[in-house]
Amino acid sequence: MIDRSVEPWVREILGSVVVQDGNRLDRALKAVPDSHAQSALNLALAIDRTVMSDLHEGQPSEERLNYLTDGFIEMEDWYKTDGLPIKNFLRWLAGMPADPLDEGVLGLLAFLVGGWLLSGFLDSGAHWYEYLDGILDRLDAEPGAATGDIDN
Repeated sequence: MIDRSVEPWVREILGSVVVQDGNRLDRALKAVPDSHAQSALNLALAIDRTVMSDLHEGQPSEERLNYLTDGFIEMEDWYKTDGLPIKNFLRWLAGMPADPLDEGVLGLLAFLVGGWLLSGFLDSGAHWYEYLDGILDRLDAEPGAATGDIDN
């Protein structure tokens, strides 16, 4: 079961990434009350992991991780991603060995990568928000899907 109370904030943050609006992203991130930040992060990470699982049968290869990392850097150059550990985060999302991530970096990447993953690999004519709705329905049906602690 997911925490639907944070869904509007998570959806707004992801939407700002999809449309590549840095000012909107900054406002959306600041709009999440501290009391709900952990739940919003947990939901974003559950969404990210679901998309990674949808994109890959099992763990992605190193070649695929390099492709994803390069693609993210190329597509997300509208936001300050220089120096962020993109590949390490993707490894972590896929359940592969990864270096520990700073919580602030983890939070930012959860939303940046999440919005990119939601919109970057859709079939023609599909909309990111419809894909997100389906993911949320799937997560809602899974007990504990977006309520667990972050293993970092």
